[in-house]
Amino acid sequence: MNKRVKIVSTLGPAVETRGGKKFGEKGYWGEELDVETSAKSIAALIQEGADVFRFNFSHGNHEEQGARMATVHRAEEIAGRKVGFLLDTKGPEMRTEVFEDGADSISVVTGDKFRVATKQGLTSTPELIALNVAGGLDIFDDVEVGQTILIDDGKLGLTLTGKDVSKREFEVEAQNDGIIGKQKGVNIPNTKIPFPALAERDDADIRFGLSQPGGINFIAISFVRTANDVKEVRRICEETGNPHVQLLAKIENQQGIENLDEIIEAADGIMIARGDMGIEVPFEMVPVYQKLIISKVNKAGKIVVTATNMLESMTYNPRATRSEISDVFNAVIDGTDATMLSGESANGKYPRESVRTMATVNKNAQTMLKEYGRLHPERYDKSTVTEVVAASVKNAAEAMDVKLIVALTESGNTARLISKHRPDADILAVTFDEKVERGLMINWGVIPMMMERPASTDDMFDVAEKAALASGLVESGDNIIIVAGVPVGTGRTNTMRIRTVK
Repeated sequence: MNKRVKIVSTLGPAVETRGGKKFGEKGYWGEELDVETSAKSIAALIQEGADVFRFNFSHGNHEEQGARMATVHRAEEIAGRKVGFLLDTKGPEMRTEVFEDGADSISVVTGDKFRVATKQGLTSTPELIALNVAGGLDIFDDVEVGQTILIDDGKLGLTLTGKDVSKREFEVEAQNDGIIGKQKGVNIPNTKIPFPALAERDDADIRFGLSQPGGINFIAISFVRTANDVKEVRRICEETGNPHVQLLAKIENQQGIENLDEIIEAADGIMIARGDMGIEVPFEMVPVYQKLIISKVNKAGKIVVTATNMLESMTYNPRATRSEISDVFNAVIDGTDATMLSGESANGKYPRESVRTMATVNKNAQTMLKEYGRLHPERYDKSTVTEVVAASVKNAAEAMDVKLIVALTESGNTARLISKHRPDADILAVTFDEKVERGLMINWGVIPMMMERPASTDDMFDVAEKAALASGLVESGDNIIIVAGVPVGTGRTNTMRIRTVK
């Protein structure tokens, strides 16, 4: 059995060599990227099971990310396998400003009182912490006295005890001992900040990614609050001639959860960004929302990626904790299409081991979906011919000894709908467009393959059988299910045929 749950792996300096130096060595960032050496390291991640690479635009500039993307194309050549490219936007976020004296951080102890400036364009001092807010917003009027301000993923909590209207400054008191570092994330739970639908930087980053050789296949949109946030990015993709790019809305705050149904409808999938979510909503609700989101997205037949802190300890250690292993396992049992590595593969000490560990857990968990899985395909919508065919494929695969499902697909939709039902067989998606091929890299159980378009209906089934043999997933005498649209080019899936490989 192949690994059916996909892995999204974030790239960064952990797998890159610069001027012969590895990440962490003195002078590393001052050197040029060693493309060939770095490509070999990235190819190792592909060989271990990475299916999609995430380019996190919260860090680095366009030059760095562009070089990284080009290096992945070289890594594909080395590994002999294609991957998907996912651009993750910085999103409308708040961060602490740099310090006036050049310091990296200051320490505070419980009960310390100081101020936070909401006016933009300032620098921080030990007595006055300045904020950098997306869109240049001054959030003074949006936050109420008594609210908690969290810094650096909640490591430090501040209570807003008063507001100085004349200076537009918050009076705050430290809830615990901690550190305030420069450019650290700031969250204010239970507060609606009127961020713009798309920050200028995100607009520029998206256009840059789309313009790169080979382009990108997925965009993860950070801090999505409404369907309009997704529609703004969709507009850019269509305007630039990239309507094929799939949009994953990152759900990481209460507003996004409240508008979940409209967001699912507008997006191509959801990324469950549990890091910020765990700060923005009560932490005990994170696993509840994870299960809710996966269930809703599965039912809609769209992509769902479970992300953040999955194997966090492997950033520093060669082995994951048992609770992390359980976390990955349970996400698969819940029904996730993909699990994601963040710092583990981007800046950790053990990127290759992290991918290998996640692949091992994913593969083990997928064998137990029938026994422990929480999906209910029998309840899914069957109002279209394609939906009916997809459901029939699952039933036929279970009733017979089917080794492989071959879906001939123009847009990828047929393969996605079959994947939605989680059949107990691999899904070979034969397509005729590289953009569609790469766009299927993230879907559960789908193995995309590009081939020449068949000229006729008879050719279609021969092409499917040839593709099955070429994939190495079947041999003569095996039963396969072929799913296609007849006649060729109709774009409508209406035929299922069970065939024994000659």
